[in-house]
Amino acid sequence: MEHFNAIGANIAQMKYCKKNNLPHFAPEQYCWKCNQDIYGEKGKTVRSMSHKWINGISVEKAGSTFITGCPFCGWSYCD
Repeated sequence: MEHFNAIGANIAQMKYCKKNNLPHFAPEQYCWKCNQDIYGEKGKTVRSMSHKWINGISVEKAGSTFITGCPFCGWSYCD
């Protein structure tokens, strides 16, 4: 089961980056482009005209993957 918590997910991402000697690109909570909570349970995708509701980045995913972009708008945090 996935858990959604902005503070916990941001901390998990910082730890993941430090452990794997990676730069921390992800914002603390809100995407700089679409202003949605990237660690929120629900957000609207703006990549297509359908604007479907999708999940953001869970605590578990933040602690196990390198976050380089917004799950909703696709904006790159490392370009």
